Amino acid sequence: MKIVIAGAGKVGLELAKQLSEEGHNIVVIDQDPHTVERAVNTLDILGISGNCAGYEVQREAQVGDADLFIACTGFDELNILCCMIAKKLGVAETISRVRNPEYYNVFIGGELGLSMMVNPEREAAQEIFRLLKNPSATSVEPFANDRAELVGLTVKKDSVLDGLKLSNLYNSLQIKLLVCAVTRGEGLVIPDGDFILQEGDGLYVTLPTADVENLFKALGLTKKKVKRVMIIGGSRIAVYLAKDLTAAGVKVKIVDKSQKVCRSLCEALPKCDIICGDGTDQTLMEDEGADKTDAIVSLTDIDEQNIIISLYAGGRVGKVIAKVNNVSYHFMLSGGGISVICPKLITANQIARYVRGMVNDAGVRVGKLYRLLKGRAEVLEFAVTADFKAVGVQIKDIKRRQGVLFACIIRGDVYITPDGNDRIEIGDRLIVVSTTEHIDDLNDVLA
Repeated sequence: MKIVIAGAGKVGLELAKQLSEEGHNIVVIDQDPHTVERAVNTLDILGISGNCAGYEVQREAQVGDADLFIACTGFDELNILCCMIAKKLGVAETISRVRNPEYYNVFIGGELGLSMMVNPEREAAQEIFRLLKNPSATSVEPFANDRAELVGLTVKKDSVLDGLKLSNLYNSLQIKLLVCAVTRGEGLVIPDGDFILQEGDGLYVTLPTADVENLFKALGLTKKKVKRVMIIGGSRIAVYLAKDLTAAGVKVKIVDKSQKVCRSLCEALPKCDIICGDGTDQTLMEDEGADKTDAIVSLTDIDEQNIIISLYAGGRVGKVIAKVNNVSYHFMLSGGGISVICPKLITANQIARYVRGMVNDAGVRVGKLYRLLKGRAEVLEFAVTADFKAVGVQIKDIKRRQGVLFACIIRGDVYITPDGNDRIEIGDRLIVVSTTEHIDDLNDVLA
């Protein structure tokens, strides 16, 4: 597929990297010729320097012949204008990064020809909110309209999981769940029943949303409700997150060293305590009661500051979350006791999921996509239709590609942890874990 990306910033380059690795033909447009040159030299893509919203520039990029146009510059209005011009040139689909929540009310339903709008800050805030609801988890990702969850956990020393054989998991926990992936060091495996867990392993388990709290209890992990949260950095993510938290009855304190930002926060968030100061100042943090809060979320614009603040808070509060923009930092820190979120990866995953759905005009398309450990494994959700070639076949008789696991089946309101005797039926929501490359359609899991 030919895809044109307007804007070669952090999000644009990450998208170009992921989509080119999936075999798509990528053209990047950016105003800065040096940025374009670096992108072309680093990635297997084409690049054009010029105004992304320029009619002639888009014609030079042959936008009219493209299957998809993605606008992800740093300006909402420019992104929307780029998509309007691309649509005029005849592009089939357009996606715009839109950060201002007001635009969602104006452009809902695709009035301007937008196929999809992505808000990285809003999505990041929602992910942080889910983590704060489940403070013992390293990651939480809902599937099947919140009926199922993929929960990340770390095996602690002397926990019930340390040294446990997976075939004995149900007898130990009395909870129906499936360990669908395990990270150990730099490796990732889809384990079988003979796999033995050990201290330091990162687990990804699928289970019904209603059983998540029971899982934490069975593991002896704290399920203390988060009542007080300190946010460092008054970013747009902080505003979204603070609104969600205060609506849930959580007390929020935001620290930012800009007086202008603090005045804006006071107007936008009257229920929050706003502190003007440096979140890296240990004395300030102690004076503001950092040790007495339930969670600290570091959302400054500087990755290194967020990491330092998180390391400081790690031994003092129950839950620590850091935002990073550098993808390498995200992978290095994941699983190290600090929950890490990366807005540009969230955005890239959302758009990659949309692209997967576009690849096939028929069949059972990807409904949701979540990547594990640098994309070495993917968790995908499908709504099963009559196009699936293994409908009604017992799972033990379905010939699957190596590295493919059926993690759970949602049938109506019933959650099924699949075994060999279960069948996949039309109307099911099927969660698949795969270490194979680029599954675009449910039929791709078949051997």
